[in-house]
Amino acid sequence: VMPFNTWQMVKRRIKERWPGLKAVPDTNIRLLHKSVELRNSSMVDDYNMEGGTADRPVELQYLIIDQGDNNCRAKGTPGQRTMGLYVDAQVPCTQGLRERVAAALAALLSGIQPRLTEEGTGATYMLRDTANRHNLAVFKPKDEEAFAPQNPRGYVGKENSTGLRLGVLSSQQAAREVAAYLLDHEKFAGVPETTLVHAKHPKFVKVKGKAVWKIGAFQAFIETKDSAGNFSPQ
Repeated sequence: VMPFNTWQMVKRRIKERWPGLKAVPDTNIRLLHKSVELRNSSMVDDYNMEGGTADRPVELQYLIIDQGDNNCRAKGTPGQRTMGLYVDAQVPCTQGLRERVAAALAALLSGIQPRLTEEGTGATYMLRDTANRHNLAVFKPKDEEAFAPQNPRGYVGKENSTGLRLGVLSSQQAAREVAAYLLDHEKFAGVPETTLVHAKHPKFVKVKGKAVWKIGAFQAFIETKDSAGNFSPQ
């Protein structure tokens, strides 16, 4: 990226590098630096940004906004939009996992719906690619965990209530899964890449009949032979 490039050109460069964003219109992408939106017509050099070298890269954030296109059929203010997905700013996230989040969001905006798995006591949603051929990741909303308020499998309870295992309270499993990945130094335990995200979609369990933003664990999908619950601990 050169100083005389516009931020519109930067958007296009980002979309070239991240295939999952190709289905998202430029008008639905917002670029930000330190919470300030970067205008499309402005040049990179118009903003006083520290760094910009290999040793001190400039950190940008991006948002993908659902503006009510033909695929999404969403209208209204951000709080009223029917779907969305973004990484929690306070939780570390690898570049590869950010690309999965972007690809999963592009699929949601193109009409690919999350799929609730058949296994488990809590809610696990499969997030697929825009071609609907491959699973990209799983999303586990904390309010749909076992014995949480919005559990879809009948294990409903109050937030932070005792679950199936002592010491593991409902609505805390998502944070525990993120912590398990962050503490898996040098991939000793082989925990898939995991971060915390905010997501909204009509397929998630609604609250009082409305789709709401949910916080949960976003974990890279890994091919397996069976569910963990079908294996003996020995």
